[in-house]
Amino acid sequence: MKKLEDVKEDVTELFNDAAKMLVDRFKGDKDKALKSCLAYISGHYQTTLVGRSLLTGQEKQTTLELTFYAEPARGMSAQDKAW
Repeated sequence: MKKLEDVKEDVTELFNDAAKMLVDRFKGDKDKALKSCLAYISGHYQTTLVGRSLLTGQEKQTTLELTFYAEPARGMSAQDKAW
C-alpha cells in the first residue's frame, strides 16, 4: 500500500479514459470497479479464495506457529507445553 503513494500524478492521468470507461461499465459503482480490477490483477477472479494450510495445502485448514519465549519447565518438552 505504501508503494501506491509513489505513483506520480502525471502517470495516473494516462489512465483517465480507461478509469471512466471502467466506472461506467459498473454503472458508477467505483468501489465494485476497483475490487473487480484488484481481483483480476491478483489472478483470483473466477473462483472464491479458500483458506489453505501453509504446510500441506489442504483446504479449510490453518497452520499455526507456536513460539516459546521461555524454556519449558524441567521434565517438560516444547511439545508437551504446546499440548
